[in-house]
Amino acid sequence: MWSKIKSKWLIYFLLAIVDVEANFFIVKAYSLTIVTTIQIIDAFVVPCTFLLAYILLQTRYRCNHVLSVALCLVGCACIVAGDYFTNTHSFLQHKLIGDLFCLLSSVLYAICNVGAEYLIKESTTVEYLAFFGFFGTLISILQMLALETEMLAKFFSILSPKNLLHSLLYKEILFFIYTLIPVAISHSSATFLNVNLLTSDFYTFLYGTLFKKYEVDYYFHSTSYIC
Repeated sequence: MWSKIKSKWLIYFLLAIVDVEANFFIVKAYSLTIVTTIQIIDAFVVPCTFLLAYILLQTRYRCNHVLSVALCLVGCACIVAGDYFTNTHSFLQHKLIGDLFCLLSSVLYAICNVGAEYLIKESTTVEYLAFFGFFGTLISILQMLALETEMLAKFFSILSPKNLLHSLLYKEILFFIYTLIPVAISHSSATFLNVNLLTSDFYTFLYGTLFKKYEVDYYFHSTSYIC
């Protein structure tokens, strides 16, 4: 058992780095563009997962799967084009950079999910959670101390019960997500997981248009393609 773990610790470590950076870029994207855009563009994780699973895990797909991925790519392209060619939400700067950060995080998430599928089906969910959680926590702390000390000081300077509650709630939700994702992958696949997570994009679209009053424009067509 220990010999198998020793042979795989580097894979866990590298995947943890990929996952930490995926979260880093998606959080940065939230400061540059709007949540509706992010939730739709991150559907790019689906074609990335399809491609990686096809190459690395020898997963095979039907023609309707390929067509769905093509429509997903068209939707993502519409979102990026919409932010580039229109002045919608001009109060937000560097929207295009935020879109690119979101696309990058989608690629990293796909790598992480396909890697997770390989590791979980080669070992156990418990082993995956133990090593991934350990390395992920370690890397996050080191990166925070290296790059985010100024932001951390700013966070504590404006800390209030409301902000603290929001932060704790966000962390608890991530804890449950990261605990349940390996279980879902162990019973299905990384591709199946990401396709089903597209439902959240649709509800975010409704939230953005109905409650935040974001203009539809390209978003309507993109959501139609992706969902």
